[in-house]
Amino acid sequence: MASTKSEATPRDLDKEKDKGGIVGLNDKFVELIDKVRGLHDQNKVLGTRLNILLEQEPYKAKIDETVEELKNNLTRQMDRLALDHEKLQQELVRAEDEVERSREKYEKEVEKKTEVENDFVINKKVCELYHTCNLVTHMRFFSIPLMQMFWESIFIVTLLGLQIVDDGYLQKVKLELELEELLSELEFLKKGYEEEMKELESLVQNATVVLEMEKPPELDMKDILDQVKAQYEDMAAQAREDTEYRNKQKVEDMMQEAGKREQGVKDQKNEIAELIRQIQRLKTELEILTKQKLNMVNDISDCEERGEMASQEAQEKIAQLEAALKKAKEQMACQFREYHQVLNVKLALDIEIATYKKLLEGEEMR
Repeated sequence: MASTKSEATPRDLDKEKDKGGIVGLNDKFVELIDKVRGLHDQNKVLGTRLNILLEQEPYKAKIDETVEELKNNLTRQMDRLALDHEKLQQELVRAEDEVERSREKYEKEVEKKTEVENDFVINKKVCELYHTCNLVTHMRFFSIPLMQMFWESIFIVTLLGLQIVDDGYLQKVKLELELEELLSELEFLKKGYEEEMKELESLVQNATVVLEMEKPPELDMKDILDQVKAQYEDMAAQAREDTEYRNKQKVEDMMQEAGKREQGVKDQKNEIAELIRQIQRLKTELEILTKQKLNMVNDISDCEERGEMASQEAQEKIAQLEAALKKAKEQMACQFREYHQVLNVKLALDIEIATYKKLLEGEEMR
């Protein structure tokens, strides 16, 4: 019995040893299978998250859309300014025609006034027969040149004032254009900066996504995640630099294009402001000419009234002179008849005296 037990013991030990080795190998195999399964699951998770990250497109800055919108706005503004320019040109032509017509009317009124003044001078010369009429007519005659000098001085002062006002208005328009240009440029740069910041934030957000997963206790993914994170950070930095460079180039190109367009718009605005200033000056000149025309018409009416009054007075004086002349002729005729009568009496008396004288001489000779 003891010998049997001693013989079985080494065999059992070998069996137990083999069994223990098999169990160890099974445990290692199971461990390897678990690791493979874990790596396979991890690979699936990483693949899924990689696909998700690839599907998530980063935000792209809408700089091109902003530039296109600015370009369209500038184009519409240029079209609108072109229409305004054409309308102002037509209005300027109409204003120049109106000024030319008013100038022609003014010249005609001046000619009419000259004719009336000539008639008035003629009537004045007729009225110079009497001192009172001469004095009144002289005063009335010299009131017309004084009034003309007065209105000419007012016209010159008004033109000088308009020149000062026009210069101030032009300076104001230039400052408003510069302010509008700076505000539009600031708004454009602000939009570009906001779009660029959105794009950079999107890139940084996508690059700094932490890939978290359930890891087996045996597998340490920290180094792998650090490497992936470092790679994504490098990619994000490179993409940021490339984006900044492209955006900088786009902004420079946009600024050059916008500068050209804004310069064109500014030139058109300056031209429109100059046209508006010319139209206002022509309107003011037209108003002054209209007032001068009205004053000239009033002066002509006054001259005509004074001329008619002077003519009536002259006709009355002429009638009085004709009546006085007729009366003087009648008196002269009466005096002439009396003179002839007296002359006849004188002749008769002379004859009678001569007769008496001869008779006396005859008596003396006797």
